[in-house]
Order: sequence, then C-alpha cells, then structure tokens
Amino acid sequence: MSPCRTSSRVSGLSQRLSWVLNIYILTFGGLLLLGGRAGDLLGRRRVFLTGIALFTSAHWSGPRRYRMDAARIPRPARHRRGTGGTICTVASHHRLAEGPARVRAIGLYTTVSAAGGALGLVAGGLLTDLVSWRWVMFVNVPIGLSSGCSDGW
Repeated sequence: MSPCRTSSRVSGLSQRLSWVLNIYILTFGGLLLLGGRAGDLLGRRRVFLTGIALFTSAHWSGPRRYRMDAARIPRPARHRRGTGGTICTVASHHRLAEGPARVRAIGLYTTVSAAGGALGLVAGGLLTDLVSWRWVMFVNVPIGLSSGCSDGW
C-alpha cells in the first residue's frame, strides 16, 4: 500500500475518533441542567440509580454488541454513556451533605476525579495495548454495579 493512501486512511480514522469523545462530552455538558431538574422533580436517589443503571448497561452492552473498531460504535451507544454519566454526576452532587461538610465532600470528589482521570489514561492505554479497546469499557461495569448495590438496588 502506498504511503499516500495509508496517511489518508489514518487521517480519516483520527477525524472519526475525535467524534467518539466529542459526542460524549456534548451529551454530558448539554444534559447537566436537565439532570439537576430531574433530580429535583423525581427524587435525587431515583435519578442517581437511573443514571448508574444507564451508564453501566451502556458500558456492558457497547463493546459486546458492536464487533468493530471504536470509531464505528453507533452514536446512540455513546449518547447513552453521556446521558447516564450526566444524570448520576448531577444527582450525586445534590446528595452531598450541607455546609462545611459539603465543601469538604466536593473537594474530595474533585481530587478523586482528577486522580481517576490521570490514572485512567494510563490504565486505558495499557488495557488497549495489551488486550483490546473493548476492555476499557468493561472497567466501568463493576464500578457501576458496586455503586448501585451500595445505594440500594
């Protein structure tokens, strides 16, 4: 295969892969207010458990259902992950304690999120390199199940 043809294939793949992340972020950011309002109307615990269920089921079914590369997973699967992540994030913030305890809890939440983001990149790269990109999605399944079970599924 000629170098020109190979570079155009890589360029097309990188453009498609950027939308994998962009769709998740757009869905997450766009639904923050809606998730907060749903928690106010329907109950924060119910909305939290719904978000965890949606997020966990999307991570369980996505890589198993679509036997193709990461750039070709249909957009609805990525939207489900973003929607579930938004709903459970907003609902979990509302369930924090009041006053100084809430400030401390948000500080701890921010620290854990930053550490998880940094370690997640390294662990995700190792999983993708050593096993398959599908295993990156499966990592969230036991986390979601333990969160749901500890909160009363």
